[in-house]
Amino acid sequence: MIGFLEKLSLIIAAAGTAMAWLIPYLLGGSSAPEWVISRWYLLVGAPALLFGVQALLRYGDFAKSPAVLLYSGLVACGCLWTDPTEQGRGLLIATAFVMVLPISALIRKYDYLEVFLTTFSVVSAATMIYSFAVAGSLVLKDSLGTTTTNPNGVGIHAGFAALIALMYFRDKARSRQIAMGCMASLLILFSISTASRTAFLSLGGAILVSLFFRKRQSAIRVVILLLLAVTSSIGISEILDVETPFYQGIVSRLIEDEEGTMGTLGDRVQIWDVASSAFWSDTIWMHGAGTGGVDKVLGSLYESKGRAKGRDGIWRIHAHNTLVWSGLAFGMPGILFLVWLAVKMAVRAIQMDSELQGWEHSALVTFIGISSLGGVISQDGCWCVFGSALLAGLSSPVAQLSHRVEYVFRGEGGRNRGAKVFEIFGNGRPRIEWT
Repeated sequence: MIGFLEKLSLIIAAAGTAMAWLIPYLLGGSSAPEWVISRWYLLVGAPALLFGVQALLRYGDFAKSPAVLLYSGLVACGCLWTDPTEQGRGLLIATAFVMVLPISALIRKYDYLEVFLTTFSVVSAATMIYSFAVAGSLVLKDSLGTTTTNPNGVGIHAGFAALIALMYFRDKARSRQIAMGCMASLLILFSISTASRTAFLSLGGAILVSLFFRKRQSAIRVVILLLLAVTSSIGISEILDVETPFYQGIVSRLIEDEEGTMGTLGDRVQIWDVASSAFWSDTIWMHGAGTGGVDKVLGSLYESKGRAKGRDGIWRIHAHNTLVWSGLAFGMPGILFLVWLAVKMAVRAIQMDSELQGWEHSALVTFIGISSLGGVISQDGCWCVFGSALLAGLSSPVAQLSHRVEYVFRGEGGRNRGAKVFEIFGNGRPRIEWT
């Protein structure tokens, strides 16, 4: 019974996270409590978090590595020196970041990564189809006329779900291949339709890495699949009789630069310039402004468009870069620890793909890495899935050996023979290797 509940909690976390972007539109202006809408990304992961705490002790693997634990500890402890007005925000950020550690261990306990990610991808596709059917767009407004979706966030969400569909396209069942191929086509269409440069570059970078790791024949297969996906996406847009082609926005922003924001990366360069000045002022470079204090620090210094005034009268603005945020939050230690963590993840992914002759780990790290350059990835609405999948994917397989016992016994012919008994994770059945 406990096993069923633990698996169900993972399904809830994956499906709930996939719906998170749509919740403000569905519940905005309704009688639903505001905290349910704004904390949805935490609520859906809470059951898996509770079940995963115990699993973390035995099945944590990469989630218990020094790089992960030290940076997680820094994020949690950073709440202690956060400005009192921002401590609530800091606690939410820390909770969202740390919760992926036990969830990843629970995924690994049941070897549930494929089910977890496929659930996220399928529900994501379903919610985006619903959005297009209702509003003809992924940019939605609630009953009060307030825009409830961030195109950049939704684009990254759709791009990640598309990558998952491509990852599990390899299944030998023809019906599953067709389903995954169709889903990848739709999700690529949705991602590109948001005109998010970050999402486009993240998905493109992940696909290029996958081609690099594959053999020539497999690479050709992936290229054909991508061409079919793009062609299908164009065909779908024609069938729907969309006035503006779905790719027009990304062409305008990434190639034609009609908005004139390519040189400033969507005004992010100015924000990072202000962040650099703030970093070297006072003692921020030593210990930072704390886990929740970054937006307030930037908002007090950056007086151009993009910053928002909260109900408490405080101006805030997003850092739009994970490394910039980490530096302002924790000073130089935040930069060093984050770089160390990123390098450990990249090296681990390359090693695993080289050993397994795969590409999925490196593509996953590449996607999240590029996305981190255009936003604070750990504060994304899909971080519960992003972080959990990353840590679980970079862990050793479930069948990795937990402990070994060596002993000698008398075999046939009166000769001593040595044996090594291994206990395999998950099922506890022994495997014996004779020496």
